[in-house]
Amino acid sequence: MSKIGNYVIWCEEMGYTNDMGEVDSMDHVDEYMVDEDYGCVVRANLKSIAVYAETLGWNDKENDNEM
Repeated sequence: MSKIGNYVIWCEEMGYTNDMGEVDSMDHVDEYMVDEDYGCVVRANLKSIAVYAETLGWNDKENDNEM
């Protein structure tokens, strides 16, 4: 799911919707970002990125000067 999709679901679960049950603003994004579940998603994404970078050899010291 996309990051905005996760935010929309979180807002719906928290009851941050308009009269029609829709999430129509980013007013609660700061609260969302400090929520524990968001932190888990970020950590999982960072771990995936780190594994991918290692697989591609981006963590090799000899490649540091190529960027």
